[in-house]
Amino acid sequence: MVARAINRNAVFRFRTSKGMREFLRYWDEEFPEINDRKLREIFWDMASKWNGSLEASGIDANQYLEESERRIHPGQIKELARKVGELLTIHTVKDVKASFHKYGFIDPIANREQGYFLRDDNDFGVISLCPNPYSDSGNYFCILAAGIHGPGTDMAVRVLAKDDFREHPLGGVVEVKLDLEARWSERFSTADWEWQTGSYTVNEELLGKLRNPKPGSILSACEPGDLKSLTDFIQRFVGNKAG
Repeated sequence: MVARAINRNAVFRFRTSKGMREFLRYWDEEFPEINDRKLREIFWDMASKWNGSLEASGIDANQYLEESERRIHPGQIKELARKVGELLTIHTVKDVKASFHKYGFIDPIANREQGYFLRDDNDFGVISLCPNPYSDSGNYFCILAAGIHGPGTDMAVRVLAKDDFREHPLGGVVEVKLDLEARWSERFSTADWEWQTGSYTVNEELLGKLRNPKPGSILSACEPGDLKSLTDFIQRFVGNKAG
């Protein structure tokens, strides 16, 4: 949950669809039952049997009442079944899992998607400043360093440790180049990398471009609240640098 909160507000972030964001919002806000072990087991069994049909889900609430030896209130079982339907709608668990495996990062500086073209000899990583979700004052930052796969994550951490970030003050997306001739145990240490995000300066000109993204660009498709949060965070960064 913390990783999702950090990614949602990171300057450079893993791409998530609007449908996936709605799925996660419903999961985080509407499923306190997931913290109850007995109900969690029932939830997973219900979700696994959901066939993506609102007319015939395959969920028999009475079955769970019998199996639980009536230690769970019937209303809880029926409410859980209702929520499973609202969460998955026309999708199965397999569909939802597949949606989490889509690659790519949102690069607000280039105003495009990065890191979606994967081959055997490459991977992608991201390093990004983010608001700290535990800071009420907004005066503290987090740093996201992650990758699509292991080599991307490893390289993101190495870049964070070694690069001076003078030309990428908020972070950016990197491509990792792997040597397929090397043994697997050596591929991390022999890997090379390069920035996918071009050099940039954090200033009012950049903020203006982010506030008014080009029509049809990846930022123009962002939800207004997300775009405002992004520009507000960068504005605070500009103010802190000036101070």
